[in-house]
Amino acid sequence: IYTSGSTGTPKGVMVEHRQLVNLTAWHAGRFEMKPGSRCVQMASIAFDASVWEIWSTLSHGGILLLPPAPAADVMSILRWWVSQPMEACFLTTPLAVIALNEGLINPDLKYLLVGGDRLQNAPTWLPDGLELSNNYGPTETTVFATSSRVSVNEAVVSIGRPITNVRIYLLDRLGQPVPLGAIGEIYIGGAGVA
Repeated sequence: IYTSGSTGTPKGVMVEHRQLVNLTAWHAGRFEMKPGSRCVQMASIAFDASVWEIWSTLSHGGILLLPPAPAADVMSILRWWVSQPMEACFLTTPLAVIALNEGLINPDLKYLLVGGDRLQNAPTWLPDGLELSNNYGPTETTVFATSSRVSVNEAVVSIGRPITNVRIYLLDRLGQPVPLGAIGEIYIGGAGVA
């Protein structure tokens, strides 16, 4: 996967099978993926989240639904999306915010997964039975490193806890752990690091 990260200069990230297996195994357990589960691939193939959508679905016997040719506008693609039978789906954070604000949520959807941008505010409502999952991580950690269940009207939206076999450290400028509540930089380790 190619990413510019924070540098703006494209660079390749070599994700190996073992990192992808870790991600898809966590996904299957966390979001109840099983043979026949239906998911929609909403992320561009150039976006690392597409790796998550494709392989988490297909490697567990799920059905991957592909959107029609690129839509001229956001609302038309969301209208197509909301009409698809699915249990779990990823949307980029800005697209998910639009879907929630417009009430465009599929009644069969159990898990709405968001990421790729900061979720600024918790939603003011969620349909009954829908869990909103905020996910964080750079491409170098095989798409996502942390995940959090978001509650309605949460004061601060968390990036969550590490997914299975991933470790998160908050370190100061000298590489030492910061005390609880102090500001630090996130360091990610474990099975997800490419």
